[in-house]
Amino acid sequence: MLTVLPLVLFLLFLSVGTTYYFSKKALTDLAETWLETRLAEALKITEAQTQLLQRYDLDSVPASIEMAKMDAGTAIAAIEVGELGFIFAVSTKGVVTLHPDEGMEGRDVSGEAWFKDVSQEENGLVYWGPDNANMARAGLFEPWEWIVLATIPKKEIYGVADKMKPYIFY
Repeated sequence: MLTVLPLVLFLLFLSVGTTYYFSKKALTDLAETWLETRLAEALKITEAQTQLLQRYDLDSVPASIEMAKMDAGTAIAAIEVGELGFIFAVSTKGVVTLHPDEGMEGRDVSGEAWFKDVSQEENGLVYWGPDNANMARAGLFEPWEWIVLATIPKKEIYGVADKMKPYIFY
């Protein structure tokens, strides 16, 4: 019994750990795909606004471009990214240009580590915020020099798995 018990416990912990790892990996893959589709929707909206400007030869009129950006921002704000997620845009220089929290607009984030990661990697996945608490998928919209990000807190993605973790180990 003393020789078999450690082996059984080891295999039990190994199977629990493996199950937890693959569950978390599956949730990450699902979240990435989900963020990618939301990002694609946002980029499609910005592209439609740009095409509208070009159709009516307004793409060189600054007031029309600003109006198109505002219209795109309104449409993008309607895209749901879970309960706590959202979509925002940052200029390629690092200034927040579109955000659900109007107090964030105009804020310079160029010195933050996540912005450096996003600006170096086109269409990349980035973790940002305190303790990398948020996951985001980023895409570049060149005509307006926007980096558009679809983001969601990791606690919303992994919430169920993290709640199950103690029960799995028990």
